[in-house]
Amino acid sequence: MAAVRPSAPELRAQRRAFILTRIGISIYAPLRHGDEIELSTWASDNSGVSYGRCFSVKRNGRTVAEAASIWALYDFRAKKILRVNDVRIDYGYDDMLDLDLPRRITFPEDVPLTLRGEYTAGYADTDVNCHMNNTAYADLFCNYIPEIKNGIARASSVHICYMRELHEDNTVKIYGCCSDDIYYFRTVLSDGKTNAEAKIITETE
Repeated sequence: MAAVRPSAPELRAQRRAFILTRIGISIYAPLRHGDEIELSTWASDNSGVSYGRCFSVKRNGRTVAEAASIWALYDFRAKKILRVNDVRIDYGYDDMLDLDLPRRITFPEDVPLTLRGEYTAGYADTDVNCHMNNTAYADLFCNYIPEIKNGIARASSVHICYMRELHEDNTVKIYGCCSDDIYYFRTVLSDGKTNAEAKIITETE
């Protein structure tokens, strides 16, 4: 963004910002402290109100993680999401990664969600937009997966759909369930509306 323009600060000066709506991450091998990695990212598949962006992480020439994501460009002055055809932005485009990226998480019908806990967003969670940073959600959900907490498994696939912001000092209730070794989560705001949903698959270390 900084090289091709507009940069993130330039968008903020226009009272605009990209907001992550959903992301799918596939992790093929763990990274360890001290590993040297190569990170690639590129824009892809822009249409309607959706901006696609992909990521790839390589170690010693081998791909160890990939991600595909969908973003929306929000105009804070107009209080609306802008359509791709209405804005002149060209970051250069390439093909979208072939990763599952559902619009919503499909929950199992035979296993009910149960309350797992509550979480209040703190200062360290929030970003420049004054809401919990999207990167903090994966840690929040993984904290409710016993195999990960006990160090016997790691996340191998993470899908998160973001519906509504969680502002600093606001609290969400965390509901979850496990079906066929797949964990499902939903966070609910104090007004009863969904904040985010997630599907996480684990792999034994």
